[in-house]
Amino acid sequence: MKKGTVISPHPDDGEFGCGGTVAKMIEEGYEITFLIFTDSDILEKETKKSMDILKSNYLIIRMQGRHYPERRQDILQILYGYNATHRPDIVFVPSRNDIHQDHQVITMEAIRAFRKSTILGYIHSWDNLRIDENCIIPLEERHIDKKIEALSQYHSLEKRPYFRENYIKSVAKAKGMKIHVDYAETFEVIKLVNI
Repeated sequence: MKKGTVISPHPDDGEFGCGGTVAKMIEEGYEITFLIFTDSDILEKETKKSMDILKSNYLIIRMQGRHYPERRQDILQILYGYNATHRPDIVFVPSRNDIHQDHQVITMEAIRAFRKSTILGYIHSWDNLRIDENCIIPLEERHIDKKIEALSQYHSLEKRPYFRENYIKSVAKAKGMKIHVDYAETFEVIKLVNI
C-alpha cells in the first residue's frame, strides 16, 4: 500500500492545502497520516473530528506555535524518527514560498528528513507572495466537499474569511481551469522521487 504524509504546522493547514487531494488519494487506496503540530486542546479535539471525516490517521505533536525557529532541531528529530518508522512515498508540506515562520521551518526540516520521498508544497494563497504551481491534481466535486466538511469541524477558527465554503470552492474551480477540469488543487514540486 502506498503511503502519504501531510505535515501540518498548525491544525487546518493540511486540510486547506491538500484536503481534496487527500480525499482522492484515500479513495485510490493510499494510507494517509497527518502530522499536526499544536499546543491547543480545543484545536486537538477539532482536528480529531476533521481526521475522522477524511478517514486519515494522525499524530499530534505538542508544540507552541510561532516558536518553531528556535525548536528547529527538535522538529528535525521528530520528522527523522517518523520517517524511520513510516517511510512515506509522498509528503505534503507548505510551499517553500510560504512567508509564515512556522511553515518555513517545517518545510525546510521535512526536506532534510524525507530524503527518499516525493515532496509537494501545498499553497495557502494568503501566506504566499509568489506562487509556483507546477503540479496540478484534478479533483471531483466530492473531493472538495469532503475538504469543506473536514474544515467545518474547526469551529474555533470559522470566522476567518478563508473558511468560507464559496471561497474554498472558487479557489478549486480556478485551479481546475488551468487544465480544463471542474476542480483541482495545485502544488509546488519540491522533489520528485520514483514516479
